[in-house]
Amino acid sequence: MERKTLFLIAGRTASGKSSVTKEVCKDLGLIQVRSYAIRPMRPDEAADPEHSDHIFITEDEMEQYRDDITAYTYINGSHYFTTTDILDRSDCYVIDPLGIKDLKARYKERYRFVIIELRQRDKNTALKRYLKRKGTKETFEARWADEDAQFTEFESDIGIGSRNSTHVIHTTNRTKRQVVEVVKKIIIEEKLKGAFSAQQFEDVLRRCASSDSITEETRTLLKLCGFGEDQLHRLAEQYRKEKN
Repeated sequence: MERKTLFLIAGRTASGKSSVTKEVCKDLGLIQVRSYAIRPMRPDEAADPEHSDHIFITEDEMEQYRDDITAYTYINGSHYFTTTDILDRSDCYVIDPLGIKDLKARYKERYRFVIIELRQRDKNTALKRYLKRKGTKETFEARWADEDAQFTEFESDIGIGSRNSTHVIHTTNRTKRQVVEVVKKIIIEEKLKGAFSAQQFEDVLRRCASSDSITEETRTLLKLCGFGEDQLHRLAEQYRKEKN
């Protein structure tokens, strides 16, 4: 059975992972997982709960999902999880290393996981971002300390045994828009590679880079991968520039 591809976006607190993923999904027409969370809303979440990464519930409400809970994480006093029903209907998931480990252990036969880490190790820059979204320094310090061990292990092990499906993007000297474009390129290439061989992928890009015409084979490829023709043309244009 063909496995569904899920893009797992990870990053330390205030690395920009949530805002980047939102823009990527908007640009590519993808669906982002809204995981369940049991914690108070942050001020920015309370101001616009419908567009939050999370669906906020109580511990009592959590019981109704007990048989389908996956990617469960407990960090800094808060519970986070999702369900396979949500995963089956989604493309991108903002998640921490413990959640990734749980998903890979339980569902490697059901999903093809592509990990994209936004690596921001500058704590001062992360703190400024956190304060900008109306968080407090005390909460930031608690989250940073609580997640430090899992991210230190994750960053040292990332890619082992899965080099072709793991990507690290260093964000320190990049604007948010630049990071968005890098993530989009990774997602498009991974979706195309997941459907066709590397040589077929190269051939399609070469044809698109040399002509504006789209063959029937390319149309089939686009339909299978869930992308529009304009997105493939943009990727082909980038391919042409790289080859020149």
